[in-house]
Amino acid sequence: MGLPLSVTYVSYSAQAQHPQKGGKLDQCSLSKDTVAAKANKAVVEQRISAVEELLSQGAARWRILRFAAEEGWGLSDRSMDHYIQKATARIAATFDQKRDEFVARQLARLEHIADLATKERQYSAAVGAACAILRTVGADAPRN
Repeated sequence: MGLPLSVTYVSYSAQAQHPQKGGKLDQCSLSKDTVAAKANKAVVEQRISAVEELLSQGAARWRILRFAAEEGWGLSDRSMDHYIQKATARIAATFDQKRDEFVARQLARLEHIADLATKERQYSAAVGAACAILRTVGADAPRN
């Protein structure tokens, strides 16, 4: 998934003595600068989708940066922040819909879960899904 790299070098100008780490060289202060060919639209789309998936799984920024480095993307933190921003916007757009439509889809999902759980004789899960449905529609509130 990585791009062919034309030049890779380590910038030693970023090395610094970290005062809170006993004056030892902070390995994290080394920056790997990579000059790579500009990614085409398909590669950018794949990267945004990968970042979106990581965000959906609750990955922190540092984990996303590590993933990109391991994949050999060769991007700066600033470029990665741009990918994170685009992926976050996609996730937000998923939930940027009318509340009634969203609730209806979630109710359908919960009903499906309750049906599957019942078929598998997982009655506790079926009851949990049923309770979630009741809470969502407000049918679990006591009547006055």
